[in-house]
Amino acid sequence: MMAADATLDKALDALNQATEMVRQAAGTMPDAAGAAAHAVTGGAVDPFVFRLAIFVLAIFVGYYV
Repeated sequence: MMAADATLDKALDALNQATEMVRQAAGTMPDAAGAAAHAVTGGAVDPFVFRLAIFVLAIFVGYYV
């Protein structure tokens, strides 16, 4: 019975460690994705996206003013 408890405790500790490692990896994902996108585009904003954002903002400003 004691061996089973010890084995269960080891398994739970391993599970807790794995869970913490997954949390840490998930925490760095957005930063890594942003860095990859920045590297691919060279830090430049796509003109279409830029103009689309201005258009959408103009719609909201025009509606509320």
